[in-house]
Amino acid sequence: MFEIYLTMLITAIALSIIGTFLVLRNLSMTADGISHSVLLGIVVGFLISRDFNSPILIIGAVLAGLLTVVLVELLLKSGRINEDSALGIVFPLLFSLGVIIMSSFLKNTHLCVDGVLMGEILMSKFNRTVFLGIDMPLALKMALIVLTVNLLFIMVFFKELKVTAFDTGFAIISGFSAAFIHYMTMTLVSLNSVIAFNSVGSILVISFMVAPAASAILLTKDLRDSILLTILIAFINVSLGVYLGYNLNINIAGTTALIGMLTYIICHIIKPGGLMTKLLNRKKQLDYLNEVLVLIHIQNHMGHDNQNIELGVNTIQDHLKMNLNTMNETIDRLMDKNIIQAGEFYSLTDKGIEYFREVEKRNGI
Repeated sequence: MFEIYLTMLITAIALSIIGTFLVLRNLSMTADGISHSVLLGIVVGFLISRDFNSPILIIGAVLAGLLTVVLVELLLKSGRINEDSALGIVFPLLFSLGVIIMSSFLKNTHLCVDGVLMGEILMSKFNRTVFLGIDMPLALKMALIVLTVNLLFIMVFFKELKVTAFDTGFAIISGFSAAFIHYMTMTLVSLNSVIAFNSVGSILVISFMVAPAASAILLTKDLRDSILLTILIAFINVSLGVYLGYNLNINIAGTTALIGMLTYIICHIIKPGGLMTKLLNRKKQLDYLNEVLVLIHIQNHMGHDNQNIELGVNTIQDHLKMNLNTMNETIDRLMDKNIIQAGEFYSLTDKGIEYFREVEKRNGI
């Protein structure tokens, strides 16, 4: 089971780091289209070579991925259709052609629609090879190679990738070939898709490319930190997906994709300015309002004849008309800040008097 987990983890990291730049450039749907369209290149490549381990399959898949990009761009140049619609036309066409050829001419092979969508990760450990003197699944070897290629590409072209991701116009003015970076990235997406296709399936391919990167970008605006956080989130998604899938005896690929979605939702909640931040800010505002109400009450009655009743430690709640727990929490905070003090009754400290004057000015009381 460890080899299966390691294969999925390396695949997830390889796909997610290249996915960072896809998400930044709003190319997630393009990646989705490519991850499905490569099927056509795979089945055509197999018909030519009759060998699932032939490099012709990889070449065919990469060409199919690039064909997807080219056809989408041709449709966009017509000016009558947007990118999403173009992808909705192109990738179902190429994917369905692959399915038709597969079901018509490859009936006696292990390729099937279920395998295409969900992969055959549990079977990957039986197809083995020796890499760097270590016996391992072929899928793990290919994942390591793709990870290395992705890392080298990012390190060599990091500046160009960063500029084109945020400002294509500036990249062109600066002398960068935005088209070269774009097609190199799409070539890598195609290569990543076909390498991961047989082991994890098209659903996990797009999940690994998009979910960790989209989650990480919610939490940080720094590109380097985003890549590192993407790797961490990919690790969490795969670890939980494999653990739950194995122990609950359910589909590992589907479980991992579901975990990716749940992780994204959690990141959306805890991101800066997200639901959690809004709830915390709302609580701070309510706490501040309660503190102001208590201070106004103490200021209005401090030094008066009825202060023992209005501000009494045991009677103040009757006059504040505030929930007992809320009042106690508010008074505790004010006392911790040395703004009020308690004896037989509550009163403002010297610091509290100065603080109340600032509150009056700030709120026009």
